Amino acid sequence: MSNLVDLIARLLISALFLISAYNKIFSIDGTMSWMEGFGIPGMLLYPTIVLEIILPLFIIVGYKAQLSAGLLAIFCIATAFIFHISTTAQNARAAKILGVDTEKVYAATFGINAALCGIAGALIAITLTLHPYVGLPYTVRSFMIVIVAGLGNLPAVALSGMGLGVFEEFADYILGTEFRIGAVFLLLVFILVYRRFKLAKKREYLK
Repeated sequence: MSNLVDLIARLLISALFLISAYNKIFSIDGTMSWMEGFGIPGMLLYPTIVLEIILPLFIIVGYKAQLSAGLLAIFCIATAFIFHISTTAQNARAAKILGVDTEKVYAATFGINAALCGIAGALIAITLTLHPYVGLPYTVRSFMIVIVAGLGNLPAVALSGMGLGVFEEFADYILGTEFRIGAVFLLLVFILVYRRFKLAKKREYLK
């Protein structure tokens, strides 16, 4: 009797993910657009579908069931957290109406960002000499990447960061190491001026 109850429980739990995978398969374009609306690359849909099919089947047949269940739990927590952050960032009031605890999302996001900054600072301290202005070049780089990519666009942020790295290497090779940071500052000024004229062309005045 206990084995039958265990089998029914595994079938019901697995059915949640299998139905979700089924809906994604027959609405791939719509699901991709929905994911991209949250700033998440649509191509991640394919590994998600594979995960939602393979792991539930492992649970049903009893192969590595505990590991599969643990991975699915981590997947659920991670995706819920990511989409809660994106929803809160886009429209905090709507997220609150839908039941998202925006205060906890803000606190968790701040904690994760602070932890990442602390790790980055510790790694930088290993290779560089610490002084009051050690963070200025990284602040300028971050500001420049956000200006180019925009807020909430993760793929564009990654491309902008890689592009800035390539530009710095070329500047280092052509101008010399002493002018590397200066070239970054000049690029920032150029981008700001370009954006200013670009926005000025789109500006409309009411008569």
